[in-house]
Amino acid sequence: MEIKYTPAPWHFHETSLVSRRPNHHAFHIFGANGGYAVASHEFQYSRDDKPYEDFDEARANAAFIVRAVNSHEEFVAQALKLYEATERLCSAPDEFDQRAADIEEAIQALHKLAKAEVKQ
Repeated sequence: MEIKYTPAPWHFHETSLVSRRPNHHAFHIFGANGGYAVASHEFQYSRDDKPYEDFDEARANAAFIVRAVNSHEEFVAQALKLYEATERLCSAPDEFDQRAADIEEAIQALHKLAKAEVKQ
């Protein structure tokens, strides 16, 4: 039996936990179904109500996880396309111009995915 991961797109949400735990904050990552958190990171503010140094890093980590999950399928598809175009180029040198264009298109798509911004 194949176990499947929570469907994309994933997104993250910041939450103040002050009502339950004084001086606490959390980031929660949800899947497309939004039913439950796929992952959570909770941390405590310092006593003077300023976040510890890991606040920005925790936000960046949550955003990175979401970005990686949301771009994974397209990234794999483009990487396979690049591989196949390169394989065809090597097997049919007389069609070099079209094959080179296919490779350039796949490279541009991978570059676009690598630079994608996270949508919360």
